[in-house]
Amino acid sequence: MLDELYDELLADHEGTLSYADFTRRHARGIRCLELACGSGDLLVELEKMFPMLSGLDTSQVMLDKARQKAGDQVQLIQADMCRYRSDILYDTLLCFGDSINYLLSEESVRDFVSTTCALATQRILLDLHHPSRLAEFQEGYVEEGVVEGVEYLWQIQSSANRLYHQFTFYTEPMVKESVTQQVYSIDWLITLYREQGWSAEVYTDFTIHGKAEGEKYFLVLSKEVA
Repeated sequence: MLDELYDELLADHEGTLSYADFTRRHARGIRCLELACGSGDLLVELEKMFPMLSGLDTSQVMLDKARQKAGDQVQLIQADMCRYRSDILYDTLLCFGDSINYLLSEESVRDFVSTTCALATQRILLDLHHPSRLAEFQEGYVEEGVVEGVEYLWQIQSSANRLYHQFTFYTEPMVKESVTQQVYSIDWLITLYREQGWSAEVYTDFTIHGKAEGEKYFLVLSKEVA
């Protein structure tokens, strides 16, 4: 129940289409893997682009929802995106929805970088929080509403380099869920990928080339040819 409420609360159809358009412009090849695919909203759009498509997530509940949306030809994998290994390699690998910010240690990010470099052959596309989000939520953020007929309260507070989310769902009994994200330097992330032989191109908020004020940075990583 909690996974479904959380997924519905964070659903963003317009954002999904923006991610799909970004992928269409920057992806390469015919085989694609989406890490942290969740309930599969983006997979539905990606099916139109890739003859061979896979989605990976840690949550079987989310993968079950993704199976209801995506075609039978889409492979769904339950695994840790920081440690997954496969004999199958992917032309393009995706990780969106600031999923990398849910990794709370530099060691986990290094594992993530190693995994993505091992799985992808041409392109890696990912996004992460812009550092300005820390200042934005320094004074706190509160949102109230109704999702799937259930009233909720969503609070966000930043401290140091982290964002703390508190979700309250007024079910019976009441459910509270805490989620923490860590904001990383995009320059540090680029350095990690360059050490693995990948070049980086930066975008801000889907369409702005280079670093600018915004909510998200995007990385288009290309495998360097020796």
